[in-house]
Amino acid sequence: MSVEKDFVISVLIYSTEDAKSRSFLKLQFKGVKSILFTCDKSELEINLNAGNISNGYVKKNNSGAMIFRLYLVDGYIEVTYETVIITENE
Repeated sequence: MSVEKDFVISVLIYSTEDAKSRSFLKLQFKGVKSILFTCDKSELEINLNAGNISNGYVKKNNSGAMIFRLYLVDGYIEVTYETVIITENE
């Protein structure tokens, strides 16, 4: 029996540098191989209004797997996956 392994991240982001408000973005990772997550909960709470996301990127590792890494104010989320579905303003 095969079990689908999904992981979802929902964020509010400024879609452009000139945007006046944040937009909802949902990232649904499919075929998840691994998830790494580390953070300082107190720092996330302190920076809630200013925003906790510093930056992020997607790359392919040496074995061909996709890696998404999202850097936070004090921590990061890393997902190794097969495909991702991105939904805006849902």
